[in-house]
Amino acid sequence: MEGLMGIKPFTRWINYPEIRIVRPLLTCSKEDLQRLCSERGLKWVEDLSNHTPFCVRNRVRDVLKRRPGLIEAALQLHADLYNTGEIVRARGEQMMANVIKPVS
Repeated sequence: MEGLMGIKPFTRWINYPEIRIVRPLLTCSKEDLQRLCSERGLKWVEDLSNHTPFCVRNRVRDVLKRRPGLIEAALQLHADLYNTGEIVRARGEQMMANVIKPVS
Protein backbone atom coordinates (compact mmCIF):
# COMPACT_ATOMS: atom_id res chain seq x y z
CA MET A 1 0.00 0.00 0.00
CA GLU A 2 2.91 2.34 0.72
CA GLY A 3 3.79 2.73 -2.97
CA LEU A 4 0.21 3.48 -3.95
CA MET A 5 0.01 6.39 -1.53
CA GLY A 6 2.31 8.55 -3.62
CA ILE A 7 5.00 10.92 -2.43
CA LYS A 8 4.44 12.30 1.05
CA PRO A 9 4.98 15.99 1.77
CA PHE A 10 7.10 15.06 4.82
CA THR A 11 9.18 11.92 5.33
CA ARG A 12 12.28 10.78 7.13
CA TRP A 13 15.33 9.52 5.28
CA ILE A 14 15.41 5.74 5.76
CA ASN A 15 19.16 5.53 6.35
CA TYR A 16 19.21 8.63 8.57
CA PRO A 17 15.86 8.91 10.40
CA GLU A 18 16.97 12.10 12.13
CA ILE A 19 16.90 13.81 8.71
CA ARG A 20 13.45 15.00 7.66
CA ILE A 21 12.71 15.43 3.96
CA VAL A 22 10.30 18.28 3.18
CA ARG A 23 8.69 18.71 -0.24
CA PRO A 24 7.07 22.17 -0.13
CA LEU A 25 6.28 22.31 -3.86
CA LEU A 26 4.49 18.98 -4.05
CA THR A 27 1.04 20.55 -4.25
CA CYS A 28 2.03 23.08 -6.93
CA SER A 29 1.07 22.42 -10.52
CA LYS A 30 3.70 22.06 -13.21
CA GLU A 31 2.31 25.15 -14.93
CA ASP A 32 2.63 27.23 -11.74
CA LEU A 33 6.21 26.08 -11.24
CA GLN A 34 7.12 26.81 -14.85
CA ARG A 35 5.58 30.28 -14.54
CA LEU A 36 7.50 30.91 -11.30
CA CYS A 37 10.76 29.88 -12.97
CA SER A 38 10.06 32.16 -15.91
CA GLU A 39 9.26 35.11 -13.63
CA ARG A 40 12.49 34.56 -11.70
CA GLY A 41 14.65 34.06 -14.77
CA LEU A 42 15.30 30.40 -13.94
CA LYS A 43 15.65 27.68 -16.56
CA TRP A 44 13.01 24.95 -16.36
CA VAL A 45 14.58 21.47 -16.44
CA GLU A 46 12.45 18.48 -17.34
CA ASP A 47 13.42 15.03 -16.05
CA LEU A 48 13.80 12.89 -19.18
CA SER A 49 12.30 9.88 -17.38
CA ASN A 50 8.96 11.76 -17.40
CA HIS A 51 8.66 11.00 -21.11
CA THR A 52 9.49 7.30 -21.25
CA PRO A 53 6.66 4.76 -21.45
CA PHE A 54 8.75 2.33 -19.40
CA CYS A 55 7.83 4.08 -16.15
CA VAL A 56 4.45 3.04 -14.75
CA ARG A 57 3.76 6.61 -13.56
CA ASN A 58 3.98 7.83 -17.17
CA ARG A 59 1.57 5.19 -18.45
CA VAL A 60 -0.86 6.18 -15.68
CA ARG A 61 -0.50 9.87 -16.65
CA ASP A 62 -1.19 8.99 -20.27
CA VAL A 63 -4.40 7.13 -19.39
CA LEU A 64 -5.54 10.00 -17.15
CA LYS A 65 -4.97 12.52 -19.98
CA ARG A 66 -7.15 10.47 -22.31
CA ARG A 67 -9.89 9.86 -19.71
CA PRO A 68 -10.26 13.02 -17.59
CA GLY A 69 -13.11 11.52 -15.52
CA LEU A 70 -10.60 9.15 -14.00
CA ILE A 71 -8.55 12.01 -12.52
CA GLU A 72 -11.09 12.81 -9.83
CA ALA A 73 -11.52 9.13 -9.00
CA ALA A 74 -7.75 8.66 -8.84
CA LEU A 75 -7.35 11.68 -6.56
CA GLN A 76 -10.05 10.35 -4.24
CA LEU A 77 -8.45 6.90 -4.26
CA HIS A 78 -5.10 8.48 -3.45
CA ALA A 79 -6.59 10.41 -0.52
CA ASP A 80 -8.37 7.30 0.75
CA LEU A 81 -5.21 5.17 0.52
CA TYR A 82 -3.13 7.84 2.21
CA ASN A 83 -5.64 8.20 5.06
CA THR A 84 -5.95 4.44 5.45
CA GLY A 85 -2.17 4.11 5.54
CA GLU A 86 -1.95 6.77 8.24
CA ILE A 87 -4.63 5.02 10.32
CA VAL A 88 -2.93 1.63 9.94
CA ARG A 89 0.47 3.13 10.78
CA ALA A 90 -0.85 4.89 13.90
CA ARG A 91 -2.72 1.78 15.06
CA GLY A 92 0.39 -0.34 14.51
CA GLU A 93 2.44 2.07 16.62
CA GLN A 94 -0.18 1.90 19.38
CA MET A 95 -0.16 -1.88 19.30
CA MET A 96 3.64 -2.03 19.40
CA ALA A 97 3.70 0.40 22.33
CA ASN A 98 1.42 -1.98 24.22
CA VAL A 99 3.44 -5.05 23.33
CA ILE A 100 6.97 -3.72 23.79
CA LYS A 101 7.59 -2.44 27.29
CA PRO A 102 10.89 -0.83 28.35
CA VAL A 103 13.07 -3.01 30.58
CA SER A 104 13.90 -1.34 33.87
